[in-house]
Order: sequence, then C-alpha cells, then structure tokens
Amino acid sequence: MRRFFNILTVLCLGYAAQHLACAEASSESSAIISIADQKMRVLRGDQMIREFPVSTSKFGLGDRFNSYRTPLGRFEVAQRIGHNVPIGGKFYRRNFTGIVYNVRDSSIEKRERDSILSRIIWLRGLDPQNQNAYHRGIYIHGTNQESSVGKPVSYGCIRMKNSDVVEVFELLPEGSKLVIQVDPLPKAKRQKRDTSSQLAATSESAPAPPPVVASNATLVASASERGAKSPTILRADDGAANPFSSNTAKHTESSTATSPLPTTHHTNATRPAVLADVAPIEEGWSMDQLAQREANTRSPLGNRVKQ
Repeated sequence: MRRFFNILTVLCLGYAAQHLACAEASSESSAIISIADQKMRVLRGDQMIREFPVSTSKFGLGDRFNSYRTPLGRFEVAQRIGHNVPIGGKFYRRNFTGIVYNVRDSSIEKRERDSILSRIIWLRGLDPQNQNAYHRGIYIHGTNQESSVGKPVSYGCIRMKNSDVVEVFELLPEGSKLVIQVDPLPKAKRQKRDTSSQLAATSESAPAPPPVVASNATLVASASERGAKSPTILRADDGAANPFSSNTAKHTESSTATSPLPTTHHTNATRPAVLADVAPIEEGWSMDQLAQREANTRSPLGNRVKQ
C-alpha cells in the first residue's frame, strides 16, 4: 500500500511540474520583427503586448561579415547592456561613454550617422542562416536618427526610438526568443482584459446626478431679472396645473402689480378660449365657487359678456 502511494505521489508531482512548465512557457515574452512592415511586435504567449516601429538595414538582408545587412530567422536575446543608463546615453564598443544626448533635440541627427544610444539588446542566431549574428554585433538599440525609424536605413542592426528600446529592454529578458521575417506581421491577437470589473467599479463610483427641481421662488427670481409683468391666470379646465394654491391667494393678490411673470394681452377677436381675465381668487373658495365665477364671465358661445 505504501508503495502504491509513493508511486501516486511521484505521478502527481510530475504532472504538477509539467503543468507549471507549460504555464511558464505560455507566459514567456517573445518578439517578431517584420521587414515588410518595419515593425516589432512583442508577445506574451500568443497574445500581443506592444508594437513598435523599427529600422532594418538599407543594404538588404544577409549574414555575411562586413555586409551591413540584417539577418533573418530565429534568434534569442544573448545579452542586455545598459541597465540604469539614462535615455540618450551613448555607447562605444558596448560601454557607456558618459555622454548623454538630448533625444528631443533634432540636431543630434547631424552629429553622427549611427550612434548607439540608451540600451543594447545583443542577439544570437539560432539558425544556420544567421549563425554570424552574434559575432557581427547585431543589436537592437536606440539611435540618434529617430526621425528615420520606420524605414530601412540602418547598417545591419535593429534601430528603435530611445523610449521604445528602453521599454522593450524590460519586456524581453535574456533568453527571450525573437524572429526576423520578411513577411508582414500576422493579424494581432490582443491580450484580453477583464472589463466587467472595471465597468462595475465605474458605475459604482459615478453617482447619479441629483434631480433638478425648480421652485416657484427660483422661477420668480429669474423672471424678476428680466423685468416682466404680472401673470395671466389659466382656466381650471385647460388641463394645466395651477401653481397658485388657495393658501397662497393673498400673495397672488398683493403681487399682481409687481409680479415678474409676463402678461399676454389679446383683443376680443384673437383672445384664446383658455384665457380669462378674472378677479383675484378669494381665499377659502371651493372648486364649485370657482367654476360658477368662471361661468358668469363667459357666454355659452365662448365670447365675453360685457360687464
């Protein structure tokens, strides 16, 4: 029985180690450089992380010494040089010289034709067609010719903008795999993002706007600024809500001369049926009394009865 459990334990540990190795392999960073696109795509597993413009050789493709050509095939990052070197720091024979260029100053492009700046990512070829790459000194590096990045103008290396090469330096550790190919980059498979939690957090953090309530006092105050006159009273049967309740009748009577709301004047021929010039409402009147008063001011045909 103990032997059986020992065998089972070994099998479980082996499966766990294999599963962990597969997980680590799927999360490794790699890169593809396209000669046709003059771009580099950095991947984690099979999903794209970032994409950058690059410059390959203006002399074409190849691996022969002193040809100044960019080799093709599979590579690995053999060595990374330039940890903590400032952006724009200049290298000579892979050593930092202490000189730091201002990469935002376009005049540095006229000083030298091909300075190696900021970072060096030294490549080793993994195929027979690129076996000389390491000894030829094929790098990914920053350049003082940033305006030409995106065009094939280099002397064999892979040029990048200085801020971009610093980012790639952190994304591709030593041992990372890289391919330089003639063909365009394949359709990108972007890294998935969990947007559901972000949407939920946004909806929770964004409070609903408070309802806008305009009180009668606010309306009167805003109308007072326009210097308007007294209001016209609407009939009770016109379907409009009467803003003056019975408990505010005294205020209505006292403010008819100076009320700021506009008055509409009509002649007998153009007077709308829903408007009536009536005496102020007395406090305590019932709806029956209001209806009777309204009926006394009009004839059955809707024309005004002369008082």
